[in-house]
Amino acid sequence: VYVSEVMNVNKEKVKASPEEGIYVHGLSLEGGGFSRRESCLVESEAKVLHVELPIVLISAMSRKKAAAHRRKQGPLYACPIYKYPSRTDR
Repeated sequence: VYVSEVMNVNKEKVKASPEEGIYVHGLSLEGGGFSRRESCLVESEAKVLHVELPIVLISAMSRKKAAAHRRKQGPLYACPIYKYPSRTDR
C-alpha cells in the first residue's frame, strides 16, 4: 500500500533523499486548496482552480500496518495522480 505525507518544506531545502520512499514535487490540486499551517486539504479560494502542493513524501506500507493505521486514525484516502494538467494532454 502506498502512503503519502505532505512535507512542510520547500524543494530548495531538501538536500538528501529520505531513508525510505521518494520526495515528489510539482503536484497540484484542482478545485481544492491546501493549508500549509494545518497541513490538510481545505476549500479552494474563489476563482482559484489550481494550487501547487508542497513536497510530498511517498512510501510503502504493509497491508498489516495499513490496517492498524485505519483502526487508529480512520481510513486512508485513495486519490488519483495525473501526469498532465488535463487527462487528455500529452
